[in-house]
Amino acid sequence: MKSIGEHLKAAREEKGFSDDQVVHDTNISREYIHALEEDDFDFFPAEAYLIGFLRNYSEYLGLDPSKMVGIYQNYKISEEPVPMDLLLGKKKAAPEKKEPGDEFDVSRKSLPRWILPVAVMILIIGGVAIVFLPSILNRGSDSSTDSGAGNNVEITDPVEEVDSSPKEFFLTEETLDITVSSGDKINVSSGSKLLSFMVFLSEEEQSLLYSDIENTQKKLDLIKDLEQVILVEDSKGVYFYIKEVSPGSVTLIAQKVAVNDPAVSAENVGTEVIETADAPAIINLKKTVIMTEAYPTAYEVDAFFRGNGLFRYKSDDQPSVERFYQAGERLKIDVNRSASLWISNAGIIDLKISGNEIKAGGNGQVVVRSVKWIKNNESGKYELVILPYN
Repeated sequence: MKSIGEHLKAAREEKGFSDDQVVHDTNISREYIHALEEDDFDFFPAEAYLIGFLRNYSEYLGLDPSKMVGIYQNYKISEEPVPMDLLLGKKKAAPEKKEPGDEFDVSRKSLPRWILPVAVMILIIGGVAIVFLPSILNRGSDSSTDSGAGNNVEITDPVEEVDSSPKEFFLTEETLDITVSSGDKINVSSGSKLLSFMVFLSEEEQSLLYSDIENTQKKLDLIKDLEQVILVEDSKGVYFYIKEVSPGSVTLIAQKVAVNDPAVSAENVGTEVIETADAPAIINLKKTVIMTEAYPTAYEVDAFFRGNGLFRYKSDDQPSVERFYQAGERLKIDVNRSASLWISNAGIIDLKISGNEIKAGGNGQVVVRSVKWIKNNESGKYELVILPYN
């Protein structure tokens, strides 16, 4: 059977792809590509990175990503050695299996008939005791009761310590929707670079601490509904959206995004870049008039997803709705006056508003849009427009 590396290398050579072309198309560093093709799995900093890169590379080569991950998991299981004590145990147990039938027959013949009813009665009495004994003991004030209560506390304490220990999250190509606590770490990989965000939470402050691409220590304050892009490389970043904030935890969304995509800027002359304190962030289109009417009317937003992505919308005065959509799904929203749209990956969505096709953005771009009726004072008519969210 071929190894993972043999499968990948054979598929790449069959398609005639060079190493340079693979690195350019997949954004996976050359070192990781070579490690996958040579089955050098120890080269990766964590298994999450290995599986993420394996899925992306397999899909790029036209292989089944799930099948390739399954081959890796089977390989990992086969590489785990059988414990020596288990092997020794089997050798010691072998002589005892020589006459199992005789031992069973002797023990069965020697059991009196009254043993079974008595055993059943003992089990019933034991079950009743287990149910009612704790409440009876709690009514007493003797030292044995206090000792038992103390033992219960000692048993539960280690569980709480394990649950509250710092966690480490890895953002590869998929969107992270997580709840983090103080001390947790969010690792973001991009090519050969790794950027880590340390979560710091207290009663006075909630923030992410990190070093930017110039190795300067910086801090991102965590505020509810905050949207921020932090650069990982010159044209790539990580997008954060803060959903909920409390003194002990923060719920957020993290996703990789492309910043200042030249292809999108070239085909949309009327684009503008919204800048933040840290770096250029989300590319937004200027105002686009969809249709003009004498009075505002209801309209429909039709979204078709060609790939997987997170999408959030708010229609009129209704609560916002957020969901991760799969490729091939369609969403239709009935709107009376205004709608707000948030798209995690604008390149995978075909958007129509009142039957008119709208260019949302490019691959990997996070876009936030407002769709609303605005009165044109010169003509006296109303225009349905789509514009950057404000």
